[in-house]
Amino acid sequence: MTHEPDWEKSARNQQIARRAAERAWRGLWDDLALTPDEEAALRQAEQELDCAEHARSLDYLLRVWSHFVLEVEMGWEDWGYEFTNDLSTRDILECLLKSVPSSIREKVTPLVAPWDARWRAATLRVAEPQWGRFRRGDARIERVPESEIAWWNFRVPKVSWSFEEDRHLYTFVDEDE
Repeated sequence: MTHEPDWEKSARNQQIARRAAERAWRGLWDDLALTPDEEAALRQAEQELDCAEHARSLDYLLRVWSHFVLEVEMGWEDWGYEFTNDLSTRDILECLLKSVPSSIREKVTPLVAPWDARWRAATLRVAEPQWGRFRRGDARIERVPESEIAWWNFRVPKVSWSFEEDRHLYTFVDEDE
């Protein structure tokens, strides 16, 4: 059975999610209270970020991750490629967080944690990762050992017309494992 997407509903849900994410982050950025040294270290890490094709700021990555989580909570209505593309934002965010001083990570982690929890609640755990299987090596693409793939990549939306017809392709894993 093929499900045709309701593009108007999809666009409306994306707008709702975007506005909700903006409201959620409004003011939080100022509450980080980064010192001048931390701000300089963050800007340098953002410039040196080599796990993304485009320059990404911490603020941008936090907004995109929260927006994506909200979209998945409302029911993912886009194709699988868009899902993995948006999911890669969390990997880029993690890459950035690993490259900044611990004082910055300690301030940012409490902002990311609720969205990660919401991600877990809106998704189901699967045996195969949806993203993160490969990375650029010195001169080639190399396979990433499964133990190095982040937990959020092993999840698919609970509600999604685009994943529904492929549900039989997934091996679902008990959350307690």
